[in-house]
Amino acid sequence: MKGEPVKPRVLIVDDEEVITTVLSTILGAWGFEPRAVNDPSEVLRILEKEEFDLILLDIRMPEISGLELLERIKGLHPGIPVIMITAVGTAEAAVKALKLGAEDFITKPFDQDEILNSVNAALSRRRREEELFGLEVDLSGEFTGALNVIDTILNQIEMDSYIIPGHSGRVSRHVLALGRMMDFPYDTLLELVVAARFHDIGKVFLSSDLRRKPVTAFGVRERTKYENHPIAGEKLIRDLKLFQKAPEIVRHHHERWDGKGFPDQLKGEEIPMESRLISVVEVYDAIRFARHDTQGHLQAENLALSFLKENSGSMFDPDMVRLFISYIQSEVK
Repeated sequence: MKGEPVKPRVLIVDDEEVITTVLSTILGAWGFEPRAVNDPSEVLRILEKEEFDLILLDIRMPEISGLELLERIKGLHPGIPVIMITAVGTAEAAVKALKLGAEDFITKPFDQDEILNSVNAALSRRRREEELFGLEVDLSGEFTGALNVIDTILNQIEMDSYIIPGHSGRVSRHVLALGRMMDFPYDTLLELVVAARFHDIGKVFLSSDLRRKPVTAFGVRERTKYENHPIAGEKLIRDLKLFQKAPEIVRHHHERWDGKGFPDQLKGEEIPMESRLISVVEVYDAIRFARHDTQGHLQAENLALSFLKENSGSMFDPDMVRLFISYIQSEVK
């Protein structure tokens, strides 16, 4: 019938038919179009012929493991989000899956709310990524070349980080959505997204060992080195001579609302609004996707949101915290 919305297509891959049946029933009732596959060797062939918005993939399967299949899928179809299905006790494998590019993982026995939240969040992230791509295609070839070089550096930084790779991309997608909610004009939105994507570029001057450590584990000398990275990032972006405000935003993304941040101890509204926004989003993502975290999706999400609430008015701009929490909660409804 004309006018009906297109149902998101979800490929469900598990060697146990009872699992694919349960998930197909749940997703079908929620308005998705599920496609169940019990033979993992068929997945790549199916992906060549059919398009899907999302894949649910079991980690433990005979013949080919879910991790191996995930790696192949991401190599051939990097834009399709993949959520891993795990059993209790396979947290280590789930974390490895996140490193390979999985969006999230859900555990057996299934919690229907957790499945819905995870699926909706993954699809929302994909939409934001497509919007971000649309924003970037308008940029000059000169910028595209610079972006490719810096992305290569960022990839190396993120491989060494204590945060699961993809941090800069996730932060960019969130701030793009928030900037649109705040009705930022195009030029401001562009500078914001560039700053969000490159906010950690100054870490290229830190040692790999230091990048792998969480901030809470730093000694005095290590902290001093770490606190110089926003200044280094500002200089790198300014030297591109392509952006007006992005360098300043990068410099101040570690300032605190109470004036106890770095590098300039700015306070309150002295801090650029865009920096205050990125500060909230990047800390949320660092907690939500900590590399050694073995918690489930909802536990990690709640921990990150609780940290923002507890530090609203001290570390973070309260208005930015309220805006971000409202946005995150709307994403999973």
